Amino acid sequence: MENPRVSYESNEYSKLLQMVFLYGSNQQDDYEPYIGNVMRRIFEAFSTFEYRRGPSEISCDPIIIKALNNEKYETYFENLMCRLILDSESHTRDGIISMNNLIFFNAISCDDKKRTARDVLCFMHLLNPDHVAAHLEKDKTIIPIIKSWEQNILSDSDASKTNGITHTSGCENQTPLLAAN
Repeated sequence: MENPRVSYESNEYSKLLQMVFLYGSNQQDDYEPYIGNVMRRIFEAFSTFEYRRGPSEISCDPIIIKALNNEKYETYFENLMCRLILDSESHTRDGIISMNNLIFFNAISCDDKKRTARDVLCFMHLLNPDHVAAHLEKDKTIIPIIKSWEQNILSDSDASKTNGITHTSGCENQTPLLAAN
């Protein structure tokens, strides 16, 4: 007997990837209050399943970074600010966000949260394109958009140095990037 495939609609991980995509592509701003926690969950699941390591470990591991096979990607993701954000307050470790972290997360602009969402998806896709494609296969337009974001990283020479994270108080909802829900 053939094993039935887990349906896309019932797979929470696939739904969370879809949420990050929709937020990062400016299609669903309503996710802003909890998108940081969603990004943390998917990136933590991906890094644990694929590499048996935490998110900050895979974005800092020189062997994994070299697997990107592109110096600009390597520099960009090695410096990626989200490695600090996504793993700093994992629910599996502590579950409590300190006041200092709340202040830091509140200072990140909405645009930078969206950029981080795009970066997380790009990083995952560059490391394992089949994994990301399998979870987002329902909408055939998503992978070409993620690939265009990857090209934007290559073409933006300033982004490869700093990741462009800016701090501002102009975010309408001002919620932590990794809010504990």
